[in-house]
Amino acid sequence: MTCPNAIRPAFLCALLVAVLMAMGSGGHALARDLAITGCSVDLCGEEVGTPMSSGEITYAVAETRFADPEAVHYFVPRSFRFDRMEIEFRYADGSAVRRAYDQSVASANWIAAARFAIPLPEGAAPPAEIRMQLGRSFEGHLAESATIESIRSVRAQGSRMLFLFGLLAGVVLVPLFANLALLHALREPFQRSYALMSLCVFIYGVFWSNSLFAILPGLSFETRFVGTWVSLGGAIFFNLLFLTQFLERRVLAAWQRLALPVTGAIILTGSVVCGFYALHLPEGAFEVYHLLYLPALVVLVCACVTAYRNGSQLLWIYLISWLPALIVILLRILRAFGLLPQTDLLDLSIFAALAFEVLIISVALGYRALILRRERDEALERQKELSRVADIDPLTGLFNRRGLIRQLAEWPRGAPIALILFDLDHFKTVNDRFGHLAGDAVLSRLGDVLRRRSRDTLLVRAGGEEFGIVLRPEDSDERPVDHAMRILDEIRATRFAIPDGGLVSLTASFGVAEGRADPESFWTGIYRRADEALFLAKAHGRDRVEVALAPGETPEAL
Repeated sequence: MTCPNAIRPAFLCALLVAVLMAMGSGGHALARDLAITGCSVDLCGEEVGTPMSSGEITYAVAETRFADPEAVHYFVPRSFRFDRMEIEFRYADGSAVRRAYDQSVASANWIAAARFAIPLPEGAAPPAEIRMQLGRSFEGHLAESATIESIRSVRAQGSRMLFLFGLLAGVVLVPLFANLALLHALREPFQRSYALMSLCVFIYGVFWSNSLFAILPGLSFETRFVGTWVSLGGAIFFNLLFLTQFLERRVLAAWQRLALPVTGAIILTGSVVCGFYALHLPEGAFEVYHLLYLPALVVLVCACVTAYRNGSQLLWIYLISWLPALIVILLRILRAFGLLPQTDLLDLSIFAALAFEVLIISVALGYRALILRRERDEALERQKELSRVADIDPLTGLFNRRGLIRQLAEWPRGAPIALILFDLDHFKTVNDRFGHLAGDAVLSRLGDVLRRRSRDTLLVRAGGEEFGIVLRPEDSDERPVDHAMRILDEIRATRFAIPDGGLVSLTASFGVAEGRADPESFWTGIYRRADEALFLAKAHGRDRVEVALAPGETPEAL
């Protein structure tokens, strides 16, 4: 599959993902699936409170006004890990309703963008204050900001967010499909790292957006939490590993090539621990996890500086692609330490930044893959040329013994063939009388004669003044022995020019044998029989053709 052929189905897949997510978000059921007409513009989507004390989070609902007093609204906190959560709804008349929930409420009442919805008590007036008490929790600070939403608002927001995520997922899927096609063709190590990184980014988005609940309604929130954390750590690890493989090898120091994946592995390990053991970790583990990013950032900065000083041409592509992600990671670290507020934009931005990085890197990969493929094709052409040169006798332009066997290997095994083997008679006298340059001129001219008179055959200079013609009888109506006689007549009639301006006349002795195409037994089979017939032609006075009839029979002189 070529790259364009991979991109087309990826675009269709991306669009399908976006549509299915938008449809799924509108059809899921909340714990209280009650139809309402709307809610106050002053309240819907706004923050309803701020924490007032540690251990208990209090939300003061100020001047709550509903368009329809009978409508049911939802208390919407962000998704986080907890074992028990108690919520107390306090009303202006002093009454209160207290409810307890376990983690299953987050998976049963999920909505898009890492949130879940808890219905306000039915039949009661809007609460004046909401208090939340948590048991063991991880990322509990996410509960400090919450909204009150109507079911219509929840579904509209869910459709928008999941459709947006579907488009971002498509941005990831397109280069992922294309890279898999390139991986099959080129098999470069950095392509595997890139493909795994893209896959982790996609999985992270699927889990973080809660869209997997639409596909698998019975999925537990614990699975969603583990998938989110592990895939995010995997994306960071494979990205740092990708950097060591993507940049030119000479531009990074040896310790940097080792430190980048090691620091990435530390982040991945921390992500796995947080994902599986979140509720069993001590206080402050969330902040400690984000400190694990600092060594990777330091090593990354050092590696980029070193690559820049060493003249890396690929560094700028990497920096442009990863700059948004690095900014978001720094902002998330600041948020983890309470220096920035929690917002939907910051949550969504990490996936958007990773999707942007995947898209930009895919362009760079395509460009580099094109260069690598061009270099590979050129190397293959050079290899073919070297192989061709190694198979060809430079003086005559005919195949040598090595080329003969390689060509026979391409013929159907066991096919009928004939070998005409001949030697120039008394050729040594040409070298002795006129010199080796004259002998070379004669051999070169003989090569031209054979190419002109023996078309559709395999022409070989077996060594010295010995030549061979391999032909398949089925390709011509001419018998092999008649072909040999015709070549002998051509040699007799040719006047071979030599460098001093003279002309030389020659004759040749021929041996003909027929057999089957088999490169493994060629020299001990048909060649040996043809050579015996050639020897017999010389013994009978030269300038003649001898035919080896069959193994064990006496050759026939012509």
